Amino acid sequence: MTGSQYIKKCIVANSKGETSNRYRFLVKNEQIKKIWIDRINNDELFHYSDQQLYNIVFVCGAHFCQYAKPHENLQLKHCPQ
Repeated sequence: MTGSQYIKKCIVANSKGETSNRYRFLVKNEQIKKIWIDRINNDELFHYSDQQLYNIVFVCGAHFCQYAKPHENLQLKHCPQ
């Protein structure tokens, strides 16, 4: 894990995943994006464009089960818990 991963703050309120991997906010799939927004439940997300969501919003690995971590082949199971 690189040092930069520790700098990127998780958007989930009261997140305790200081040392886990960070995942970019998924914006390619509108259905998955809406699920992420609903599950994260942070009003701050409504102030960002899709480009901003992708570039500056991160969710840490503490909010995903082992089998739900995002990767290139997105499916609905790749959403925060």
